[in-house]
Amino acid sequence: MATTRNKVMWQEGMLMRPHHFQQQQRYNDYLDNQRFRAMNDLSWGFTELTLNNELLAQGKIMIDSASGTLPDGTVFSIPDQDALPDPLHPQNFPDERSRNIYLALPVASDVRNEISDGRRIGRYRLNYADVRDLHSEEGDARTLTLGQLTPRIMSGAEDMSAYITLPLCRISDRHADGSLTLDDDFIPSCQNIQVSKKLRVYLKEVQGAIGGRASDLANRIGSPAQSGIADVAEFMMLQLLNRNQTRFTHRARRSQLHPEDFYLDLAGLLGELMTFTEPSRLPCPLDVYDHHDLTKTFKTLLPEVKRALHTVLSPRAVNLPLHLRDGIWQADIHDTELLQSATFVLAVAANVPVDQIQRQFIQQSKISSPEKIRNMVSVQIPVFHCVPLWWLPASFLIIPGSAISNSTRADRPGQKWLPPGPLHCMYPAVSRI
Repeated sequence: MATTRNKVMWQEGMLMRPHHFQQQQRYNDYLDNQRFRAMNDLSWGFTELTLNNELLAQGKIMIDSASGTLPDGTVFSIPDQDALPDPLHPQNFPDERSRNIYLALPVASDVRNEISDGRRIGRYRLNYADVRDLHSEEGDARTLTLGQLTPRIMSGAEDMSAYITLPLCRISDRHADGSLTLDDDFIPSCQNIQVSKKLRVYLKEVQGAIGGRASDLANRIGSPAQSGIADVAEFMMLQLLNRNQTRFTHRARRSQLHPEDFYLDLAGLLGELMTFTEPSRLPCPLDVYDHHDLTKTFKTLLPEVKRALHTVLSPRAVNLPLHLRDGIWQADIHDTELLQSATFVLAVAANVPVDQIQRQFIQQSKISSPEKIRNMVSVQIPVFHCVPLWWLPASFLIIPGSAISNSTRADRPGQKWLPPGPLHCMYPAVSRI
């Protein structure tokens, strides 16, 4: 049974050795790691990362600064507290793995010396620093032997079985002059999306797209042309957009946002949008969240959210106001596709009994194109058959006045009512009831 993480039992008169303090440190580290993992097992990754772009032109990869936490709980800060790793100069790429670059640190060991002496690789190197006694009234400074972490930059082609690693970047191309180009779509393992330019930019894009779609939809619902007509789905879509706009606006203002939280926000938004944009009304399969491979995690999700946000809902009810011109009521039709697929409903109101309206209106009304309406009236040809509606579809129930009106549906028997050219309006000619 392994006891390398057990607590030291301090007893009076015991001979203290370095082993006691090392074991106590192992116990404390174990305690902290277990507590943090119980709260969040994804609390590791970069919190800040800056690569040297100038050395890329020389074919080298170098870190200017980096901080964060390794998967084993080791906290690092380069170069403030820990050693700056040597640049990596990759020469060739035998396979795709060799293009992946990692920040690596030797795995903590209970049996192997952790101090690097130049001949063997260790987690630490000795560093001598003057440390002042801050708790004594006349505290002086003494030189202490400290340990600095010694991380390395390694490629995926190397044997990393003895290292704990963090994905750092990916090489997309090596040019003839030896310079390197990094993959802009690569997302390093991080605790804050501000580390990744791709996620940082996409958060702003999503926030702007949601705000734009919400504004467009609100303007369309409230436009004079709609006159208050809107499908329930449009109001639900606007509610969805408004709710997510406030969430993503808050996220954009925060200096810290874990990629898993961002993933959940995007996945939730996509799932709600697909209720309206997908024929199945169900969300599409997404890659599961993988903190070790954030590039794959967001590869499908980001474009799907963008596509869903740019899908425009076609209104299910369109208001066609009637205007009296030369004794004939005219309704302008700007979308000619309505003539092929829409059902036309005409709401009628009069201070007479309902059955009288239905009987006389159907007998006395004619509906046709402007080119044929007068001929239809003169010869009494019933081009449109008007059928009384005893109920209205849900999309028509919020048309102003529809609750107190009597409605008829216009069914056309054929295409003879259409003119040979494009149709831009239709005329219902109605005798006085």
